[in-house]
Amino acid sequence: ILGRATPEQLAALKFCWPFWARPDERAPGALEGFGQTAPPPPWTWWANIGGRSSGKTRAAAEWVNAEARRLGRGCIFHFLGATIEDARATMVEGISGVLAIAPPGTFATEAWRPSVMGGTLHWKSGARARCFGADKAAKGRGPACSRSWVDAPAAFGPAGPAVPEHPLFGFRARAPDRSP
Repeated sequence: ILGRATPEQLAALKFCWPFWARPDERAPGALEGFGQTAPPPPWTWWANIGGRSSGKTRAAAEWVNAEARRLGRGCIFHFLGATIEDARATMVEGISGVLAIAPPGTFATEAWRPSVMGGTLHWKSGARARCFGADKAAKGRGPACSRSWVDAPAAFGPAGPAVPEHPLFGFRARAPDRSP
């Protein structure tokens, strides 16, 4: 099949996550599941639990980029890592981060604007994201968001169980309702 594909089709396939995602990455004993793709809506929480190198970051980054392209302006993400630096290094700039896995032309010029406050990411669609660290989780209480990605909560330390509560205060913005 791939031998009959045009060079353009092969190039596009590089960014077709449903083609590359592993359907076998499911919870132990589960007969059904969505593997490395997000379950279809509606859902509030999606726990992507797996070991090292199981594709958790890539799966989440693919979901983020798909939502940002689908919803556009008004879609605001909060990325929460153990520290702001961890969020930036893994979720934004990492080898499986949103910048690395997105098709060309996905982001605005100067898409990533790092700052001591965490930095912002801007998609051409108008969606945007901000990075936060669990070490300063209260900073996520103020800004509004419509989507959130919490990465590696086990690395949040002793205060870890309470940390995800802070970004919940930010879930005030509603993303535009657009059918997939």
